[in-house]
Amino acid sequence: MRTSDDIDSPHPSRDVRSFAAGCRNRGWATWFPALMPAAALLLYLSLAAHFRLAAGHWPSTLSEDFSRPAFTLHERVTLYFALLAFFAPLAWLAMLLFRRLRRSLKIHLLQAAAYVLGWVLILLTIHYDPTFFSDWFWD
Repeated sequence: MRTSDDIDSPHPSRDVRSFAAGCRNRGWATWFPALMPAAALLLYLSLAAHFRLAAGHWPSTLSEDFSRPAFTLHERVTLYFALLAFFAPLAWLAMLLFRRLRRSLKIHLLQAAAYVLGWVLILLTIHYDPTFFSDWFWD
């Protein structure tokens, strides 16, 4: 049973304003779409390592078939993350419609820069791949 002393208590855990202040800043969730290209890149690089370690060599031709269940699952997850990274800006903008998810302009510019940097790194990785893996994978 609550008493009037509980309502007027200076204890911070019972202060409604401190509870609301702790819950209002959930802007960390907007980092998920911003970092999606980086996650896709890490999955792509781990997929290349998976192929190399499992097959014992880099793919030599475009028609080389490497269909192991674990590799197929890894490949699908990588492709799904690449697809999610492509649509991440829409999710990011939709998240910014909610006031609780908004942060400062500086943070959101950092998120946009992280997103663009992730895609730049993906494109550089594919373009400057010294092996035949990128050609094989995207074929």
